[in-house]
Amino acid sequence: MTRFNFALLPIVLVTFLAGTAAIPAFGFTDQQVRQVFAILDSNKTGKVDKAEYDQNKVAAMFWQAKIGSSGIGELRYDDTQFNRAFFDAADTDHKGMLDGVDMINALQFEKIDVDRKGYITLDDLRRFMKKAGR
Repeated sequence: MTRFNFALLPIVLVTFLAGTAAIPAFGFTDQQVRQVFAILDSNKTGKVDKAEYDQNKVAAMFWQAKIGSSGIGELRYDDTQFNRAFFDAADTDHKGMLDGVDMINALQFEKIDVDRKGYITLDDLRRFMKKAGR
């Protein structure tokens, strides 16, 4: 089975930020965060509501993915930029791999919109990525 390379995956989500290419301590660059947010914010309002998030989250998850001829495979921890705690929590069946369902479940809107505003901002996404990243 061909593995799906999520080495630069931001959720998610992922995924989010300010124009420099330096890698911050949390493992996702500002440019990556901003790129993911741009995918999520398809109507370019600066806010992503749940409907817009649900419509765009798969595209955001796979924004830099390289898909092999047999499609998307499962990800090992080393294939991601997620920290161990986030990865293990997403790996609900404890098989040591994340598949697409695991990723979608781990990147729920409510986990990013922690203030319960009903929308996600770039800062919300940045905080989520900092928490989920290495």
